Amino acid sequence: MALEAELSAVLRALTAAASQSAAELKPAEAQLRQWETQPGFYTVLLRLAADQSVPVNVRWMAVLYFKNGVDLYWRKTARNCIPETERPEIRTRLLNCLNEPVNQVATQVAVLIARVARFDCPREWPELLPSLVTAARADEPLPSHRALLTLHHVVKTLASKRLTADRRVFQELTSALLPPLLAAWQQLHAAALAAPADARLHLERARLALKTLRRLTVHGCRRPHESADAQTLLTALFERCRQALELRRALADAGQSPTLAEKYAVLHTKVLADTLETHPISFVPLIQPTLEFCAVHVFTERGAGLLFERFTVGCLNLIKAILLCHEYRPPKDDGTPREPETLEAHRIKMAFFGSQPLEQMCRHLVTEFFPLTSDDLAAWDADPEGFVGEEGGEAWRFSLRPCTQCLFVALFRQFQAQLAPVLLDMLRRTLATPPSPELAQALAREAVYSAVGMAAWDLYDEVDFDGWLQSGLLQELTIREPNYRVVRRRVIWLIGRWVGVKLSASLRPQVYSAVTELLQHEEDLVVRLAAAQTLKDAVDDFEFCPETFMPFLPVCFGQLFRLLQEAHECDTKMQVLNVLSFVIDRLDSGIRPYCDELISYLPSLWNDSAAHNMLRVVILSTLIHLVQGLGPDSVRLYGLLTPVIALSTDLTSDAHVYLMKDGLALWQAAVENAPQMHPDFMELYGQLLPLFELGTETLQTAFGISQAYLLLSPEPFLARHGAALAAACRSLLPEMKPEGEVMVLRLVESALRAAPETAVRLFSPLLPFTVEAVHAGQAFPMVMSMHLSLLARLLLVAPTVLSQLLAAEAAERSCTEADVFNRLLEVWLDKMALVTPVERRKLLALALCSLLPAGSAPVTQHFNPLLLNVVETLHDVARPDDGADSLVVSGPEQLADDAEPEYETAHDARRRALTATDPVHRQSLKEVLQARLSELLASVGERRYQELVAEVDVETAQQLRQYVSL
Repeated sequence: MALEAELSAVLRALTAAASQSAAELKPAEAQLRQWETQPGFYTVLLRLAADQSVPVNVRWMAVLYFKNGVDLYWRKTARNCIPETERPEIRTRLLNCLNEPVNQVATQVAVLIARVARFDCPREWPELLPSLVTAARADEPLPSHRALLTLHHVVKTLASKRLTADRRVFQELTSALLPPLLAAWQQLHAAALAAPADARLHLERARLALKTLRRLTVHGCRRPHESADAQTLLTALFERCRQALELRRALADAGQSPTLAEKYAVLHTKVLADTLETHPISFVPLIQPTLEFCAVHVFTERGAGLLFERFTVGCLNLIKAILLCHEYRPPKDDGTPREPETLEAHRIKMAFFGSQPLEQMCRHLVTEFFPLTSDDLAAWDADPEGFVGEEGGEAWRFSLRPCTQCLFVALFRQFQAQLAPVLLDMLRRTLATPPSPELAQALAREAVYSAVGMAAWDLYDEVDFDGWLQSGLLQELTIREPNYRVVRRRVIWLIGRWVGVKLSASLRPQVYSAVTELLQHEEDLVVRLAAAQTLKDAVDDFEFCPETFMPFLPVCFGQLFRLLQEAHECDTKMQVLNVLSFVIDRLDSGIRPYCDELISYLPSLWNDSAAHNMLRVVILSTLIHLVQGLGPDSVRLYGLLTPVIALSTDLTSDAHVYLMKDGLALWQAAVENAPQMHPDFMELYGQLLPLFELGTETLQTAFGISQAYLLLSPEPFLARHGAALAAACRSLLPEMKPEGEVMVLRLVESALRAAPETAVRLFSPLLPFTVEAVHAGQAFPMVMSMHLSLLARLLLVAPTVLSQLLAAEAAERSCTEADVFNRLLEVWLDKMALVTPVERRKLLALALCSLLPAGSAPVTQHFNPLLLNVVETLHDVARPDDGADSLVVSGPEQLADDAEPEYETAHDARRRALTATDPVHRQSLKEVLQARLSELLASVGERRYQELVAEVDVETAQQLRQYVSL
């Protein structure tokens, strides 16, 4: 495109694209998309972006289009890439944009230059970094700031490249960039200190310089302790940070905004934290000064007036990171050699954390940081649910109290012997003071209880929690003064922390009673939520006894349901639903009389949560536990279950990404607990077949659901969906891994057992795959076991179908049917010893016995190994006392597992009933063998029969005579 001719046209299109009118916006976007592949378009965009007479929003739009175009067309291998002849001019014009006065446009230009640098720097744009460094050290603030901003984005982009060659290039660039940038940072820092009134002009640039130095040091230095410039930077951080804190205080005292100085001070701690995380060995010389700097400012009077929350969090997280660093852990006693740096780091750490500093830090954390502040109490009153939610997740990274709690736990875990006496002394002093409704005393008491709860496992041998619970804690829960709510909440939380650590079974009813009291509607909402969490901890404990909890169940369940209704926040509803799910899960069928209200409420909750997929995940989990608890009575839920399952597993719905896994689990639980096939379930199955293509994440559950359908209503299910299911299985088999093949073959076997005639007809297109696999004889043992089982089933229920399969295979291989059968029998007899379990081996033995009466050539040729495999199976199934077949049962009740299942479903009963009708459990192998040998004798005559028996080796014949007459 001709630049001058098209400049005004592009300007008009960009102006329209930046407008709010849809009538102008759509045609303009279409026109710009048409131009973006034409030569010269991006040069025009850049000229417009640099023209300060053009409106700011249009210039900003021009930069955005250029930035997106770089992603699509700057790569030389891209289709319609930007011409090579145009690029030098573009790069030159980009460097001329460093005087951009508008911050938003300047930021986008910096990002644009970084995108180009990702492809071209340093090989095709070697002048970029030297030009930026020179401009960064200029005296004029605007070009210097823009150069530092651009340099920051360029270094950030180059540091993100992870190929070995790219990292090597970045390390070379770092060695050239560090010295001048370090000098620029020191100069800007000094200028900010020298003129506090104009500090803003220098602080922003110093901050940008330090952010760039941070990435250069962390990602560009292979070993920062071997780089003199990196060491100069890291060792200077402590003094520079202290000066930044002083500057912040001076700015605040002068009535100026301290925000920029705060960000600058926090950045110093981030440089140290990133270096520690990425280069722990290089950080070893910095451990001592880092610990001293953080401890002095946070835990002594020297930090008074200097600290603010974000900086304090950064310091405390640095201490915790040093404590938990794997490379600094003490050497083990197993003789494993340790690096000298590791031993030195451990020595420094242990020397710093002596008894006195540890005690001082512990007491300071508990007394100064743990107590709730006036802001916390205001947040408690204004938004109770939000106040509870602030304490979870990754809050320790950004919030002061979670950060201090994490540091306390880390200290206690590593120095339990030194800190346990300190905490116990604080607890004794607290308990010596009678409970008081005065706020300050209540807050101090709550802080100590919080520390004892966090250190519960480490205080197992130190605290008589049973005695404390009876003599004090339960009484404190009855104090209803308004200010004492903070203690009630902490006490019930403390009980939840100790219930899985050290609590006698005889005291659990008292805990349940206390929880019930605190769940009442009149109680403070934050306290009620803490009580609900404690109930979950108690129910989820290994020693939980359902019988002990049953007297409290009606009241507790009703209170939890009311709490669920009264909660407004999605996270709170998720928390309460989670507690309800645990109660339902642990009490199983005992929950049935108390579910009516919850069942009636869940449909409206599901409808109201359309925008909150994570809440719906919890609802699905609750429904799963409800279905399992209700068992056959879950038919009451079908009106809700069917649409919920349909939505959760609908591939056309965006929600399926979040809900699929739990939706399938709910589907399986519903079908397994169904007393009979429901029309809605039959209709719903059509939605399952497309999920077979999603891979192993859903495949196992999808096959589990199909198995449940097969056992629930074999003939109607196969008549409705059998053909589609068989087609899906046939398409899956050739591409599946062995474990997937086993799932498909087990499903086919289940169909052959549940509805033999229908299954043989429907799955006949899949059966040649089994014949081919056995003929090849190369499958994994478990897969071969399933293939042989299918052949055995066919021999027993549809021998003519097997004969047709052999004929088809023979025609394909241009051989006789006898040749194919002979090969199958060879593989069968060779692999049978690898088949497990014994029930499956007996199935194969029964099928082998069925071959005997015909006396065909392949059978007589393998007469000896055939009888050998059968007699070995007889040894496995015969009882040692009377020789009877141990697998033969008179009814399903004899097939109950020795190990009691997690919960009993109707599906389990159906599976046992089907198994009880299987030939493996109905026919005695010894009797079948005797009968088939007699039939063979009648078929081939005495003489031929004796010839066959004579071919059996002596040992096998002796073993056979223990069971049958030859």
